[in-house]
Amino acid sequence: PLTRAHFFPMRIVTVLLAFIAAGACGGALPSARFNGHTMGTTYSVTVATHPQSVRGEAIQAVIDGVLDEVNRNLSTYDPRSEISRLNANATTVPILVSPTLRAVAVMAGEVSVATGGAFDITVGPLVQAWGFGVASPSAEIAPSPGEIESLRANVGFARLEFGPDGRSLRKTVPGLQLDVNG
Repeated sequence: PLTRAHFFPMRIVTVLLAFIAAGACGGALPSARFNGHTMGTTYSVTVATHPQSVRGEAIQAVIDGVLDEVNRNLSTYDPRSEISRLNANATTVPILVSPTLRAVAVMAGEVSVATGGAFDITVGPLVQAWGFGVASPSAEIAPSPGEIESLRANVGFARLEFGPDGRSLRKTVPGLQLDVNG
């Protein structure tokens, strides 16, 4: 079974272990800040301390690599991302997914259960109807109660199944769409 630890990219664990090992062999540098652009916004990461033997460029490359991976797997704003391709697939055939997407879906399921369904990553159709999604401009008119009810037929975490192989997801309704921007 997947745990929260699976979502923490192994590259970060490897780099952190390298920092610890290198730190044991020499002095440490004071905190450093790393900034950049990703997913239509900016980020800032502060590393409290790191060994002198680890260059800032290496840390920046790891941060950028992890964020690029998240974007490739989870961005609903990139039509080439894994989640966008899954959403566009209007079948109920199990689809092989990355460990990242599967781990996020597993964690989202735990949160969905813990919140009595108040948190639900299958809200993609409703997000679009209200004008918050990538495919629709801002809604000038709120969807009608009938439209909302119709869309709800494609929403609900119970309509997303996890394959016994541990590597696939299956939509039980073709119109189900994931949105992990919550």
